[in-house]
Amino acid sequence: MNNTCGVPNEPFVFSECLTPNQTMLLKYLPVPAAFLSVIGSILILYHVIIGKKLKRTYHRIMCGTSVVDIIISFPLMIFPPAFYPINKPSTLCTIDGMRNIFAFSSQLYTASLSCYYLLIINYEVKDERLSGLYEPIFHAVSLLWPLSAALIILSMRNFVPYSIRFGCGLAPYPGGCEIKDSLDCEIELPHWLLHYAMGMPLIVTFLLLFTNNLRIYWKVRHLERANNRYSVSRHTSDSGSHDTISIANANDDDQQRCNYCCCCSCFCRKTKLNASKSSRVAGQAILYMLAFLSSFAMTIIV
Repeated sequence: MNNTCGVPNEPFVFSECLTPNQTMLLKYLPVPAAFLSVIGSILILYHVIIGKKLKRTYHRIMCGTSVVDIIISFPLMIFPPAFYPINKPSTLCTIDGMRNIFAFSSQLYTASLSCYYLLIINYEVKDERLSGLYEPIFHAVSLLWPLSAALIILSMRNFVPYSIRFGCGLAPYPGGCEIKDSLDCEIELPHWLLHYAMGMPLIVTFLLLFTNNLRIYWKVRHLERANNRYSVSRHTSDSGSHDTISIANANDDDQQRCNYCCCCSCFCRKTKLNASKSSRVAGQAILYMLAFLSSFAMTIIV
């Protein structure tokens, strides 16, 4: 352990307080995660482009997410920040800081995907309307918000090394100056910029994921319960066979709709198909949400 670790009049450098094994773990841990992210994103792009599936809004959003993941993860895989410790603001620090801020684009794309699922399940919005009205908003918010934050930080020259010395971003410099009276801050941390660049994207993402998936869950539950209320029975009369639909605990409107198309059971069949389709899509939405939360959990644990 370095002798400067915890010295009151010295800048706080977290990496100097680590054991050799801890330092080695921090050096190599991001590499396999970045490698898997790049490979997964490339496979998604290959599947969408080769399969000529860019006509659908869902696949275009996935392509946007994959391109952002490659931009973020590829430098991390080739040049892990732990292998080039940065002690002071520099050009390399600025590049790494812009990458770290732009990484929030991936979280915003996850929120956009959650909104996409909400629109097609709860509101049954058609793909044509999604691509014309909502998709441009998804891409604009996901890309321009982090990019504008990175450019603002760049113009204010606020990209500095983190106290861990493994990477750069938005932080006071030198490390620990905001809590040590004997140490003056050369670069202050604008709290409004911290909220705009890092705090708000995370809050918006978590809120949208939570509320959207909760609403999707209740919608699917409603469809499944509505489907379970209907039972189809076949009755044979003297004049021939015909299909009728008996509804348990249904209101008059439901009875009229089923009577209207009793010959083919179209209403009940449509309800069943909608419930089945919505359940599958809701399952995908939940899996994306769990993947997002697990990635943040790993970051916090590390």
